[in-house]
Amino acid sequence: MILSHKPLTDGTVEQELFRQLSLVRPEQVALDNWSNTTYVDSFINWIKGGTHNQIQGLDEFAHSAYSHGAIAVIEQFINRHGGHRRIRFSQAEFVASKIICNNIGVEFLHLEAGPIESNDAVLISMPFAGNGGIWPGYHDMIGQCNQLNVPVLLDLAYYGISHGMNIDLTHPCIREVAFSLSKPLVTQLRVGLRLTKEHHDDMLQVNSDLKVYNRISAWIAVQLMKKFPCDYIISKYLDMQIDICNNLGISPSATVTLALGDDRHKEFYRNGFYRICITNELLQKL
Repeated sequence: MILSHKPLTDGTVEQELFRQLSLVRPEQVALDNWSNTTYVDSFINWIKGGTHNQIQGLDEFAHSAYSHGAIAVIEQFINRHGGHRRIRFSQAEFVASKIICNNIGVEFLHLEAGPIESNDAVLISMPFAGNGGIWPGYHDMIGQCNQLNVPVLLDLAYYGISHGMNIDLTHPCIREVAFSLSKPLVTQLRVGLRLTKEHHDDMLQVNSDLKVYNRISAWIAVQLMKKFPCDYIISKYLDMQIDICNNLGISPSATVTLALGDDRHKEFYRNGFYRICITNELLQKL
């Protein structure tokens, strides 16, 4: 058991990853032959093919872009809104948001510090990084953002390693979402997808439209998504997660690599939650 979240590197997926590395050919990733549509459609079909979560509203996002994992999407969101809005995220959120804000001198305030205001822009992960499920104030916060026309970025990086989530993207405030394969499939390749309701003339979108990104990683990701469906990790590890948690006296979260403790587990207390990563135990159980 460890405090920080450690991605689960599945041996079968990793073996296929390196097999695909030996199969890629120059013509398959050549600029003139490459299709952004193939990458985007493969990713969206992979998401929609999952049965362990429910997700509504994907079709409302008209614009797509290749992303270097989810971090690039977070960075662009902060860059876009930080000049005229205050950035909001939970104190238990993924630390990248705080690092980016501090690095470029953008004002931010934790969600726990007060209600949403009209000049805010919100970052929130789903499943939530703090507890592997849902941030406790999520629904109230979304309601405030809808009422005040506050833009929200939903970080869905844990989507492929979670279950039981009902994610409604039809809320007007949710303007963009970030998906990543780093947690469920290919940590080494750093491939992701940004979907937005409006077009953004930023470098993430420009580079994606021009196909100026790591097409080798994207090609391998497409092959892996064909072989390993969105349900792969949950189907393989969910029973193990439950068994490990029962044996250790902790509670499984909606994210297969995360569990929740209580005041008996003070060494795992992290910004309001006793969050415990059980990736090592899952791999040992194999």
